[in-house]
Order: sequence, then C-alpha cells, then structure tokens
Amino acid sequence: MILLVDIGNARLKWAFYHEGRVNNPQGVLHKGHAPDALLEEKWQALDVPSSLWVSNVAGLSFQKAIMLWAQKCGHIPIHFAHTLKKQRGVQNGYTRPEQLGIDRWLALIAAHQTTRAPFCVVDYGSALTLDLVDREGQHLGGHILPGWHIWIRTLKAQFPQLELEASKLCFGQVGNLAHNTLQGVEFGYLTCVVGYLHFLFHRLKEDMGCEVQWILTGGDAPLLLPHLSFPVMFKPHLVLEGLAFYALDNEIGAPERT
Repeated sequence: MILLVDIGNARLKWAFYHEGRVNNPQGVLHKGHAPDALLEEKWQALDVPSSLWVSNVAGLSFQKAIMLWAQKCGHIPIHFAHTLKKQRGVQNGYTRPEQLGIDRWLALIAAHQTTRAPFCVVDYGSALTLDLVDREGQHLGGHILPGWHIWIRTLKAQFPQLELEASKLCFGQVGNLAHNTLQGVEFGYLTCVVGYLHFLFHRLKEDMGCEVQWILTGGDAPLLLPHLSFPVMFKPHLVLEGLAFYALDNEIGAPERT
C-alpha cells in the first residue's frame, strides 16, 4: 500500500492508496506542533506502507520529520512530489512552472480526471487559491488571496488594540451588518470573498463561452460552501487524489511526465 501525505500550511492529511482507491483520508491541524512529535503521535498505529508519496508546502522541518519517520519504519522509499510542465493532460500555465505550488498542481491533475469541461478549482485554506483550466487541459492561470486566518492575523498585527480572535469564526450571512468589531471583520471578509467568487463565476462563464465546472477543496472550504449560490462540486481530498495519480505515473513511468 502507498501512503499519500499532503502537508499544507496549516493541516497534515494522509491516506492509503490501495486497489485504485484513496482510502480513509484523515487529517489534523499541525500549527504549533513539532512535526516529529506530531507524526509519532498520529502515525504510531499506521500499517507500514510500501512507499511514501508526499506533497509538502510547509517547509524543511516537515520534510526532515517525514524522512526520519520513514527511516525509523525500515527505510521506506519516500518521494516528494514536484510541479511539472505537463501531466495527465494538464498543461502548466505558469511562465516558470515550478512556481505553481505542488498542492495546486495536484488538485488540477485530480480535477481534470473528473471532467472534460473547463473547470475552476478553488482551494480555501490558509490562503484562497483559484485556478482555471480549459477543456483541452491548458491551465490559464489563477489568483491567490489571503485566507481568513491570514486576514485576521494581519489586522491584529497592524491594529493590536482590536479585540479579534480567529478561532471564534462565525461567518453569518453575506451582506449582514455587524454590531461589534469581530463581526464587522468577519462579515466584511465574507462579503469580499463571496462577492469575488460570484463575480468570477459570471465573468469566466462569459469569457469561456460555456459553463465552467467549479470545484471547491481545502480545509476551510466547508465554511464557504453554504454561501455560494452557484453549482459547486465539493472535493475535500482533491490534493491527495492528485497525489495518487502522480505516484502512479512516476512508479509506472507514464509518457506524459515532464
């Protein structure tokens, strides 16, 4: 069995890939935890995999912790995914392909396997990223916006007198007017993000000349989903699914790998 690992900026997710399926995905917030101690705690009962495939955007400390864990388990083969120019029919649209985050790249690979219509992937976690791909698989580019926790940390850094607590998130309804400071920040942020997505829903449909399939993923996606009034496919484990395709291609040696 292959162990798939998605290390984001705030969350660690993992799942086994076996018999063509991503099985029993799990996850945990890793902010504030030592990576090696967290892996020891959460993975102590895991079956030993045949190989380990990793998407990591959290930096060197997690990379070292993963490598140490694999070594302790009997020198399990470990592979860190990296962004390619082309894979599984998706053509990277960045001028420098390696600058596209590996999590975004894997999400596009997985999404392209579910539809041949133009699609837009929104990954809402520490940041909100958006990527558009046409029906031929050409990545047309994307956007990066601050997620809720980055937004509120920035406000607190600039205005320390404000009483703001990111963990007490309660979005309410789009367009609501607030009666305290925290609500004012929450409702204002929600209205900005939802307004942005609804604007792009109509704009991209017009630009592409057809319906665009919207796909939502990411750790904070469930907070956003109830506020979107257009059709959205919710795929909470899209990066892990893309990582499974990446692992299969690299183990088997698919000709599109570049």
